[in-house]
Amino acid sequence: MEQDTIGNAGERTENSPVPNRRVLVVDEDALMRVGFGGVLKEWSFAPSLAASFREARNIVLTEEPFAAIVCDYHLPDGNGLELLDWLKRQVGVQVPFLLISDGLARAPSAADGYEFLSKFFLIENLRNRLEKLCRVKPQAAAPFNLTVAQEAMASVYALRWPPKNK
Repeated sequence: MEQDTIGNAGERTENSPVPNRRVLVVDEDALMRVGFGGVLKEWSFAPSLAASFREARNIVLTEEPFAAIVCDYHLPDGNGLELLDWLKRQVGVQVPFLLISDGLARAPSAADGYEFLSKFFLIENLRNRLEKLCRVKPQAAAPFNLTVAQEAMASVYALRWPPKNK
């Protein structure tokens, strides 16, 4: 059964936005998560939604690659930076990543490998950041020892980039 592009199945319908605008939204707050999903859909992005680190991890491992990930810092089973670290270490891919929080101890630098947007932002700032991030091609993460399965997952992302329009 096909689900709406905001659903977690990630299946595309005939009216779905182009695949290279797929965005994973991770936020424990259902109102924020669903709100982001609705706004992104209006902007012709194809959002998938997750409420936790574990759910986001499962979506990344089972769905087509994402052009970007928008993640709240506070998650019920971890935090956004742990998700970013997992992507680098376990999947081996540096997906464009936008961390959203109501405050961090320090502002991230370009070397940190992610963008940051403070909560209570102007909605147009979110759109501008996502437009920018979706133009960035995911990169292989810094070299480290991968298992065969992890190398296979990293190669899936590399082979599927950029996503083909159907």
